[in-house]
Amino acid sequence: MKLEQVSDYKKVSPRKKLDVLGNVLQDIKDNLAIYQIPKSACDALALILTGLLEAVER
Repeated sequence: MKLEQVSDYKKVSPRKKLDVLGNVLQDIKDNLAIYQIPKSACDALALILTGLLEAVER
């Protein structure tokens, strides 16, 4: 019997998806120094996540 990996992400309500994306961005900002993430990379990722937030809100 083959096991299939199933994601619950698609089943999450839109409000919770916004929370997930917001938490991802906040965790990245909190860990910039620990993971040696350049500020410019964080800013670029923030733009992408902002676009995703707008898409999820619609």
